[in-house]
Amino acid sequence: MHSDAWNRAPSGVSRGSHVAPPSGVYSALAPASPAAIGRPPHLIPRMDEMQSMLESTLAFARDESVQEPRSRVDLAALLQSLCSDHADVGQNVKYQGPDRVPFDGRPVALRRAFGNLIENAVRYGGEALVTLGSKDGNCTVLVEDRGPSIPSSMRERVFAPFFRLESSRNRETGGMGLGLAVVRSVVRGHGGDIALLDREGGGLSVRVTLPCPS
Repeated sequence: MHSDAWNRAPSGVSRGSHVAPPSGVYSALAPASPAAIGRPPHLIPRMDEMQSMLESTLAFARDESVQEPRSRVDLAALLQSLCSDHADVGQNVKYQGPDRVPFDGRPVALRRAFGNLIENAVRYGGEALVTLGSKDGNCTVLVEDRGPSIPSSMRERVFAPFFRLESSRNRETGGMGLGLAVVRSVVRGHGGDIALLDREGGGLSVRVTLPCPS
């Protein structure tokens, strides 16, 4: 949650004007050294990371998408829109499937979940093939790439918040590890489930199954 408190100027003072603080305030506002606050320098990055993890946890716990009301959604159009957004910026993202699949769900949450899967496929596999199908009252969405797969022994653990499959998936390259946890929360909130599979020919296939009675 962001606050605009830092952007608010005091009453009667225009933004950008300088207001001199009382004597002694400059020293109080000066950043404290690690020694001054009792933290060894080598612990500062770890404490910064813990703070980021805490903030991410709070955001995850307060996720309003769970409270989003259900409405009639065209699942095919939603997926096509996501794929088009990536293709428009030159990424190799393609959609295969019907032009229209009505679905009763939470559009913002679904867009967030499938958007996360597509972004992961592009980031770690260089491409994303999104395939939608429906059969026997279920919709199946596959998000596939040609990047490294995930060992079967680790496929459940990657859904845990903050779990990192490899050290390169840090704040700069892969967020704080809440992506798949959020995706599964959204999918299961719609009565479905998600599975990680080996893609035929090499790569990773993420399968999302959702109930979509006709």
